[in-house]
Amino acid sequence: MQSSEISKQTGLSVSSLRYYESLGLLEPQYLENGYRDYSQTDVRWVAFLLKAKEAGMTLSEIKTYRALQKQGDVTLKKRIKLLDAQMNRLLAASRKIDAQRAFFSHKKADYEKLLKERDPKNDKKTQ
Repeated sequence: MQSSEISKQTGLSVSSLRYYESLGLLEPQYLENGYRDYSQTDVRWVAFLLKAKEAGMTLSEIKTYRALQKQGDVTLKKRIKLLDAQMNRLLAASRKIDAQRAFFSHKKADYEKLLKERDPKNDKKTQ
């Protein structure tokens, strides 16, 4: 498929596809006429790349993962290690967000309690 087609399927602009190609993260085949030819494997890889970026992986980490992937199954343990490291970072971030949500939830409850104590008729009315 051509650049415009993979762009539609993945939501990435053609210039972004070329940028990832310049970094070595995407390697489409080239047709005789010089057009890029992307496969379904490329589409799946772009989907992974976007999810990895969304999850906070750096392009450097994604490049490392990609290099390992190209080496085949002999690198499965190393790839698992990279994924575990990212999952641990996500878990730490999630815990931090949970703590922040709990802080604000308690603060909100304190304010609601103050309002109720000041005017029991205003139960749950906030300004």
